[in-house]
Amino acid sequence: MRWTNQNRGVTRLLFFACVGLLLLAGAARELHAIQLGPFDPSGAGGALNGQTLLVEDGGSVFEIDAFIQIEGLDLNDAGPGTAARVSTDSLPPELTLSFSSELSGDESDLTLRYRIDNTGASPLAGLTFLSLFDAEIDQGVNTFFNEFAETTGSLAIGQSFEVDEPGFGSGDLFANLLAGQLDGVNAVAEGFENDVAMALSFALGPLSVGDSALVELLVSEDGDSLGSFSIRHLDADPLSTTEITYSGRATVVPEPSTLTLLLLGLATLRGGMKQRR
Repeated sequence: MRWTNQNRGVTRLLFFACVGLLLLAGAARELHAIQLGPFDPSGAGGALNGQTLLVEDGGSVFEIDAFIQIEGLDLNDAGPGTAARVSTDSLPPELTLSFSSELSGDESDLTLRYRIDNTGASPLAGLTFLSLFDAEIDQGVNTFFNEFAETTGSLAIGQSFEVDEPGFGSGDLFANLLAGQLDGVNAVAEGFENDVAMALSFALGPLSVGDSALVELLVSEDGDSLGSFSIRHLDADPLSTTEITYSGRATVVPEPSTLTLLLLGLATLRGGMKQRR
C-alpha cells in the first residue's frame, strides 16, 4: 500500500496522541503515588529521621517510629514511661528486631514489616508493639493544624489505636506511646481539626523461647487496608485530595519445633477420631 500525505498525517497524529497519553500517565503516576527514600534499619522514617516519604501529591511524612513494651521491664532508661523507642533505645539482648518494607507495583501501598524474635533462654511476658505515623497534608498550602481523621471497622483482639496531636502542643500521643498504652480515642475527628498523628498497638502476649511476632503495617494512598480496622487521615481544605489510610495486623509464630509438635498432635488427634467412628 502506498503511503499518502494523509496517511502520514494520521500516523503522526496517532503517534503524538500516544506520546501525550504516556506523558499524562507518567505525570499521574508521579503525583498520585508513594515516593520514598531508604528507611533506618530499625524502621524509623520520615523527615525527622532523614528520610523523604511522600504520599500522593500533598502528603509529607514527618515521622515513623515503633515502640516495644515488655511487662515488668523499663526499656528506655531514665526517660518517661517504660517502652523502648526502637530508633533510639536499646532492646534487651534476647530480643531481636528486624524490619523490611515493600512498595506495591503501582506505588499506592507501602507495607512495613517488623519481626520480633525471642532468642533468649526464657519467655518474655506481656510483649506489646506500638507504631507511630505522623504525616502532614498540604502543609505548605494551608498549614498542618487543619487536619482530621476517621476510623473504620472494628479492632482485633489485643489491638488498640489513638489519633491525637502528637505532643508538640496539647496532645498526649507520644507520651502514651512511651507508656505503652494507647487510649483508643480519635481526638482529632472532623470538627476538631488539629495536627493529626496516628498510632496502632498490638498486645502480643508472652513470647516463648524461639517464638516470633510478626507485625505488618500498611500505608495506602488509595484506601486499601490490612486487618479489620483502619484510620484515615484527611485535610479539611475542600481543595485537598490527599488521603492517607493507616492499618495493620499482627501474629505470633511458634518456633519450628513447637509448631511441628503442635501439627503432629493435631494429626494424632484426627487419626484417633477416625478410628472411633
